[in-house]
Amino acid sequence: MLTDYSEIRKIHKKKFSEQERAWCQFFSDEALATFMASFIKLNKEENQTIRILDAGAGDAILAYAAVQRCLDLGYKNIEVCLYEIDKDLIKLIDSNFKFLLKKLSKTKTRLKYHIFNKDFLNFDPKHSNSFDIAIINPPFKKTRSSKQDTVAQNEILQSCEQKINTTSLYTNHYVDFMSLCLDYLNHSGQLISITPRSFTSGAYFKNFRNKLLKESNLEAMHLFSSRKSIFKSNSIYQENIICKFIKGVKQNSLISLSCSADMDFNKSFTQKKLPNKLLIKSLVNDNFIFIPENNAQAKAIKELQKFEDGFDNLALSINTGPVVPFRAKGLLSKVKHKNSIPLLGLNNVDMLAVNWSEYNKNDWAILRKTQEKLKLVKSSFMVLLRRFAPKDSPKRIIAAVVNPENFNSDFLGIENHLNLISKNDREFTKYEAYGLAAFLNSSLVDNYFRALFIVTGK
Repeated sequence: MLTDYSEIRKIHKKKFSEQERAWCQFFSDEALATFMASFIKLNKEENQTIRILDAGAGDAILAYAAVQRCLDLGYKNIEVCLYEIDKDLIKLIDSNFKFLLKKLSKTKTRLKYHIFNKDFLNFDPKHSNSFDIAIINPPFKKTRSSKQDTVAQNEILQSCEQKINTTSLYTNHYVDFMSLCLDYLNHSGQLISITPRSFTSGAYFKNFRNKLLKESNLEAMHLFSSRKSIFKSNSIYQENIICKFIKGVKQNSLISLSCSADMDFNKSFTQKKLPNKLLIKSLVNDNFIFIPENNAQAKAIKELQKFEDGFDNLALSINTGPVVPFRAKGLLSKVKHKNSIPLLGLNNVDMLAVNWSEYNKNDWAILRKTQEKLKLVKSSFMVLLRRFAPKDSPKRIIAAVVNPENFNSDFLGIENHLNLISKNDREFTKYEAYGLAAFLNSSLVDNYFRALFIVTGK
């Protein structure tokens, strides 16, 4: 690196701590910054100016690493724009870049830098389509959705003429940063980011994900096998991913997927290239990014993508259980008898089996006299899906069969923490229900979901 960031971190440790707590912005260390900068590849002539954007710059270690990478690639004309809202950090960034200019003064390198002490989300439209590189470690803080915030966000959207549903803007700041950085890039500009993995499949990120995959090419992803390794000094346990997107170019046929245990990138580092059709998939008017961490997950994606029929074609429907327990207080009881109406929740669902007993003090029942106040389902063969598997469970999801022969009631209550799968045109037969549940409990389906959705790891 061009300067000793370890010493800077020691001097300004308190300031970094305050910034990190306030914004959930956890600063990159030197190894991470250097590795992220290694993703930079440029096709411009060496005498052309390279423009770099560091949004939410912090102490600007990513910008420094990007400058060093461009110098290593032979570029001598570099311009950097940095956004940071903390005035004290602005002073630090300025002093560091002045030191850098002095260090480069005896070379033929021409370096310019511009520091903006302002919120990056209140961007200046004149910067649109003007950067070659955006390299970011944005704040992970969830956005507020007050009326005042809504008005401000809508103004931002209108000023840059984005067509994103505002719902996506109230989820997490990191998505806003990625979206605006993409707008700032020129054609073939590169967005390199380290963020939570949630945007790749989360429902709240649908609009952003569709924009991202429509307007850019996903070139590379890097995973960390341990969620504790990136910001461990801050006790942050989160699945993070480094991604590289290239704006305005056709999606490559192959996408690079690499992985390391931690930030020792020379140790336990693996890399492979996988077909984009395996990793990017359109499902039900949405686009998803699959991230297989091993061959079993890659095989599961490939096998299940062969399935042509979905729930609609098979006359199946999946719904959320209609009973919300905290809204049904006064309608439920743990005092049961043989004619009680069972309320089925997470604790009642095991692999293939639904276990509820009038003798189990932890099981709930719906009071007969209040049953008309709740939406119940007819007791029949159906499949319940537990989508929040316990931490010690080897499966991502757990499917169980409701066998009406095990209940004395004609109706059942299903908690909203469960999903209910049923037939549209008739009831399941016993064999259909158990067959579907067995399939959903299979390793094939488990590996598929692990590649698609975040799974709490080490």
